Amino acid sequence: MKVVLACYGTRGDVEPCVALGRELLRRGHDVRIAVTPGLVGFAEAAGLAAVPFGPDFQSFNDTQRKLLPAKDFRILLNIPRLIRLSFQAQALLTQTWRQTSATLLPLVEGADLLVNHQHLEESALNIAEYYGIPLATVHVTPRRANRQMRSANALNEWRHYRGMFKKIDNEQRRELGLPKATTPSGWRITKRGSLEIQAYDEAGFPGLAAEWAKFDGQRPFVGTLTLALETEADDAVVSWIAGGTPPIYFGFGGTPVESPADTIAMIAAACERLGERALVCAASSDFSNVPQFEHVQVVSEMSFEAIFPLCRALVHQGGSSTTPIGLRAGVPTLILWTWSDQALWGTQITRLKAGAARPFSTATVESLIADLRQILAPEYAARARELSTRMTKPTESVANAADQLEKFVRSGRFRRIEPGVVTGPAEQIGTAARPVILFVLGMPRSGTSALTRVLSLCGGVLPAELGHADSDNPLGYWEPRATQYLHGAILRDHGSSDADPSLRLQQEGAFDAAEKARYIARMRAYLNTLPTAPLVIIKDLCIPWLGEMWFEAARLAGFDIVAVLAVRHPHEAIASLAAKRRISVELSNALWLKYTLLAERITRGVPRVFVEYANLLEDWRRETKRISDAVSVDLETGDEGAVGEFLKSDLHHQRHHGPVAEPFGTDWISSVHEALGAAARDEPWDASVLDRVFESYRASERVFQTAFEDFREDFRNNFSFSSVVLRTLKDSVAFRDFRDDFRSNFSAAVRQLLKGSASSNRNALTSKRR
Repeated sequence: MKVVLACYGTRGDVEPCVALGRELLRRGHDVRIAVTPGLVGFAEAAGLAAVPFGPDFQSFNDTQRKLLPAKDFRILLNIPRLIRLSFQAQALLTQTWRQTSATLLPLVEGADLLVNHQHLEESALNIAEYYGIPLATVHVTPRRANRQMRSANALNEWRHYRGMFKKIDNEQRRELGLPKATTPSGWRITKRGSLEIQAYDEAGFPGLAAEWAKFDGQRPFVGTLTLALETEADDAVVSWIAGGTPPIYFGFGGTPVESPADTIAMIAAACERLGERALVCAASSDFSNVPQFEHVQVVSEMSFEAIFPLCRALVHQGGSSTTPIGLRAGVPTLILWTWSDQALWGTQITRLKAGAARPFSTATVESLIADLRQILAPEYAARARELSTRMTKPTESVANAADQLEKFVRSGRFRRIEPGVVTGPAEQIGTAARPVILFVLGMPRSGTSALTRVLSLCGGVLPAELGHADSDNPLGYWEPRATQYLHGAILRDHGSSDADPSLRLQQEGAFDAAEKARYIARMRAYLNTLPTAPLVIIKDLCIPWLGEMWFEAARLAGFDIVAVLAVRHPHEAIASLAAKRRISVELSNALWLKYTLLAERITRGVPRVFVEYANLLEDWRRETKRISDAVSVDLETGDEGAVGEFLKSDLHHQRHHGPVAEPFGTDWISSVHEALGAAARDEPWDASVLDRVFESYRASERVFQTAFEDFREDFRNNFSFSSVVLRTLKDSVAFRDFRDDFRSNFSAAVRQLLKGSASSNRNALTSKRR
């Protein structure tokens, strides 16, 4: 197997890929690696064929440090400087992206697998997609949204994509002949089926492995990847340690400290007052001209694996390799962080009660003494020792990661895309059958979420990046966020939303040919990112509104189409929707008709089956067999425990028994419900009844839609903010003119009165003189 690895950053960033490359080379694979300039020798020392790529990392690091508010909050007040530095950072990012890509593109040609560090996943994804090869990313911290840090990760992903990556990302994709991207690379990586190796221990982030189990092995936890290299200084360091009490280790990784003298003085003062010795690893910082202290030993390098277990406590920057090595050593840790990923480790160390953390910029002698006293307490040492028993050994971590890569390439579980061409899903390995998309459709609150989850537990595969659960549906909606965003954009462009009862988008001419082609292309591009599997389940209840375009996109992408339509007593669904959305029962009834009628109409001509929600809860095995038989898909019922646990009786809210009320003075609701209820019971039913209701609804809706549009236009003209402001301005101008006229006339009248009064006074004076 020909493998290319790419990693850009400090030695700590590069080491995981070098360790993995060395193991792959040992197993007989052809391995090449691209690394930061200045670290080529480091990679070559591990036996790898290495090439440099990208600009000098230190200049990139220095520019980023200038933007840190934690370093100097005054930067937030100096707007011109902040803007200038932001442009510099963006320019440097663009330069780095282009230079690394220029080297990586020819290097990857002919490779069977591209493996990249998380810092490069944006450009690596495009290159892997261009060559149609599998991509594996190495994550040294949790990079995807999760329950522990969902909002922060999701927000950062969008902020970085919109603010920094989107433009250069699509420039590269355009140069490679790839379609324009509209979502962050992380979403696309997951949807493509790429392997996302979690190169840290599950014990450091409790609960995360269970949360990500739904990705079916796509995010395996392997442990921290390190080389565990010895250094020439190790024997001398061990000898110094043996000459006294176990020291406290201090190190600051690949980011040089700005004032080595002040830093060493702070360390010396704190340790002297605590009666401790200090072992300082200079690494990239220059401690050559600092004061010397008898209880402080400074060395340029050391083997963390060999030295950390001999220390009493560790104080460092919170690096993605340094921190797990410390956890393996079973020693309590104080993290003095500079970067956000280091702050993440600081948060976890604190949560695990194996240490403490604070920003390095806020550290003082007093704070250092207080923090060290805290982590030197016996309970912290005990907790750190306990955690160390659950950490993966270095050799096991590297072997696990290599196993995952080999298994991934053999499985063919990625979505292959030919160079420069958007194609349909890859055929399932070992079969020529076309993959199937099963669309779950129906009215919201009709059991579509439960139905989707059951199908996924019975062998169907769900898309990646699903919408989050909420208090209204704590078990999840199981809808892909990408389709929600796409539908939201299309509906907004046409003055509609998911609560629009009108049939405006079903009118002839609602979309011109160019719009249809553009939307179909976007839908097809999304479908090309789906996991490669015989059966993929997609639930999005707005799909029938744009059904013809979705079905065309699916066929172009190489999928066969089947549909499952959820049926529920209308009053149960309507009451549930009205309560959730806080809308009127009348609007809920109209939406029930629209969603239900469109789902039925658009699926005519494709294999489909109707499933009553109550029947699913009563006997899910019977209903899954009905689905399997009706649409000719293989559904397994092996994981019965998971399905039973999910389908609890309390899922059935808003129960209703009795006749169907008709809010519109028609038989529309009852007629549709009776027909689809019969279909869900596999009884004969008449589709012409639904045609009659649809045409009646369309005729009535069209009249009211016109009236409503006239009202909305009149409201905009008379009561919108701009019209009110304009009217106010006109009134102000009129008042000003009135005021000016009044002043002019009043002044003239006063002058005239004064003139007349003066004349009378002169006449009176003349008469008096006479």
